[in-house]
Amino acid sequence: MPKDVGVVASFHGSDLATTSVVSPHRHVNATKASYLVQIAKNDDAADPEVKSKLASAFDLANLSARIDICDANHGWCVEGSNAYNPREADLAWSRLEAVLSHTLHE
Repeated sequence: MPKDVGVVASFHGSDLATTSVVSPHRHVNATKASYLVQIAKNDDAADPEVKSKLASAFDLANLSARIDICDANHGWCVEGSNAYNPREADLAWSRLEAVLSHTLHE
């Protein structure tokens, strides 16, 4: 239901930009949603090209997107996990609230 989706957010996504034909970055143009992608610093270190591939896909589709590299490791928003980082989790949630608020008030 691409016409019904206003915001897409990823906090702990993986394989967001691969060579696969089903890679998410190849299908962003299926919606007119705003995107928020938050990548852990260790995920970015493992595959630093993801953010540029995503940015290019969003640009080609003329979509609003925010891509952040968080100063925390994968799993930073999951309370109780070894990677939980309350400061970065709060930032991530506040970014999501801002994108939702902006999109809902357009």
